[in-house]
Amino acid sequence: GMDCPSCVAKIEAAVAHLPGVSDVSVNMVAERLRLRLAPGEATAEDVERAAAAVGHRARRVEAPAAEGVAGEQGP
Repeated sequence: GMDCPSCVAKIEAAVAHLPGVSDVSVNMVAERLRLRLAPGEATAEDVERAAAAVGHRARRVEAPAAEGVAGEQGP
């Protein structure tokens, strides 16, 4: 799981670079990644791959329209 601020920074940076992603925020205590995805650009699967690339698993959790949330699952 996420156990240090460095993990938060890595995940935020990896995901923020995806096209159409904005408002990226990781809550370390809740192990939640909250972000907005622009329609037709990055997908939830892209977000999962970006998190995996920095050593973390993410899964999609349904959120209100136009908003994506992923819960971090630890390596």
